[in-house]
Parts: sequence; structure tokens; C-alpha cells
Amino acid sequence: MSVAYNLVKMNKLSLDRKAQVIRVLCEGNSIRSTARITGSSINTVVKLLKAVGDACANRVEIITKSGKKFSELVQYHRGHCKTPFTDEEIEQKFHSLTRDLLTPAQREELFSLVWNLEQVEDVGKIMQSLII
Repeated sequence: MSVAYNLVKMNKLSLDRKAQVIRVLCEGNSIRSTARITGSSINTVVKLLKAVGDACANRVEIITKSGKKFSELVQYHRGHCKTPFTDEEIEQKFHSLTRDLLTPAQREELFSLVWNLEQVEDVGKIMQSLII
């Protein structure tokens, strides 16, 4: 048996081993810990994680009041690296998540600081803007 054959064979996980890797990841373990616990390589865990993520497409179906159906397969959710948010969507999401926590002035200041992080000379300003 050649070395190349053995390497290919080692990278093929059985369905039980794949399930074990996913279970360990779902328990909240890091990729490195999962590799160590399951005896898999880090690259194998990462490849499996990517394959699982790619397989998680969803069929979205909308039925209007008139009964008309619209259906589409959504491969990547909004905000995924393959369907990223626009700048406006990021700002809207930020404001919707902080609306009940910060005043409008605090939200504007914090968003501006984080959005322009490269120009912030003192990152302590970010922490100060979080004081409620």
C-alpha cells in the first residue's frame, strides 16, 4: 500500500465519525479541541464544518393572503460572507440591537467610533461610550 493511499484513506471519515465531530462542535468545543477529542486533524474538522455549513440551505416559502405561493432556495443567509450586509444594513442592525440600551446620542457616537476604528486614537473612548 502506498503512502498516498494511506493519507487519502485517513482523511475519509465514516458517517459515525462525522456525526461525532459535529456533536463535539455543537457542545461548544473549539476546532482544536474537537480535533483532539475525536482524533481527527484540524483540517478535517474545518472541511467538515464547511461542508455542513454549505449543506444548510433552506427553502423559504411565502404564502400571500390571496393564497399565492412563492418559494426559493436560500443557500446563504443574509450577512454570510457570500451575501454580506450593505453598510446601511449593518447600521440598521446596530441601531435595532442597541435601541433599548443606549440613548440615540450614545448609539451615534459608538457607531461612529467603531465604524471609523482606524482613526480612533484612544480606544478607551469606545468603552466610555458604552456607559449607561
